[in-house]
Amino acid sequence: MPVLANYPELVTCVVSWLVSSILKIPVFFLMHRKFNIMMAFGTGGMPSSHAATMTGTTLAIGLFSGFDNPAFAIAVAISMIVIYDAAGVRREAGIHAEL
Repeated sequence: MPVLANYPELVTCVVSWLVSSILKIPVFFLMHRKFNIMMAFGTGGMPSSHAATMTGTTLAIGLFSGFDNPAFAIAVAISMIVIYDAAGVRREAGIHAEL
């Protein structure tokens, strides 16, 4: 895996996505008392895979490339958009579920 050692931001991105996807299973179980392994492979659910992936990637860019790097500023901007959108989608899904 020497190639991946040159891209710690990419490794962090994939690990963030993987961990957030796997965590959906116990969170769903605690909330609904049902075991559903498909939560790890589907969209939606908590935690947000999109938000976790962007947050992990943004932090990795800051730590490995520097918080004064322009790539970090771009990652923060994209993270803000992704997290805002994820919150909006969850809000709308909740309203739709109530109706």
